[in-house]
Amino acid sequence: LFPPDPLNFQECTLVSTPRQPQHCISWAMRFAWEDDPIRKNTKIDGDDPTHIQWIYEKALHRAQECNISGVDYKLTQGVVKRIIPAIASTNAVIAAGCANEAFKIATNASRHLQNWMMYNGGLGVYTATTAYEKTEDCLICSLTGCTADVDRNMTLAQFLKWLVEDKDKFLYITNPSITRLDKQTGDRKFLHMTGFLAKTTAVNLPKLMSELVNEGDLLVITNKISKDAKERNYLVGVKWKPL
Repeated sequence: LFPPDPLNFQECTLVSTPRQPQHCISWAMRFAWEDDPIRKNTKIDGDDPTHIQWIYEKALHRAQECNISGVDYKLTQGVVKRIIPAIASTNAVIAAGCANEAFKIATNASRHLQNWMMYNGGLGVYTATTAYEKTEDCLICSLTGCTADVDRNMTLAQFLKWLVEDKDKFLYITNPSITRLDKQTGDRKFLHMTGFLAKTTAVNLPKLMSELVNEGDLLVITNKISKDAKERNYLVGVKWKPL
């Protein structure tokens, strides 16, 4: 009944591996806007043509750098104002499906839907349901977080080398990006990034891990093996090794 937001993307995707025009537009909204000294203290107004035009131009430049097509003014408006295209019949079908499932759950008149339904109304009306199950050995969706015993006197460069060499926990890591999640505030900070942010975060490489993270913080480690490969994500909890 509550599908995921189709216009909400992970920060690592927007920064290092954009694949869709929507990624470039979201990047312009969340990063380019905040980095602009004139606009960073101004809230984005989706009804202001000057705001839309600025975001569109930044997103178009970003898309050209990443060889992505499809960024236009209309799509920029849709992403900024979170407009999800829909027609009346689509809304009616979804509403009917929700009402039908609510009736079955309330009355136990029939087996309720598990997690997926297909509707095809192009030629006649056809529906089908399938219960999708998670593959237990999937390297992405079945991956669980882990705790890493980290030497607090290790530099970030040494930590990156350790990640690459530890094939027991991190088999597919070759050139990772690392984002820190603060346990207390939930704030995110880029510790090491690949791509166009590599120079910006390179100053962190000689710093000690104890200067960059606290015990209990979470590290989001993103790695892309090749240009056409999917991202592999790891969630690592920091635990200091005993002195």
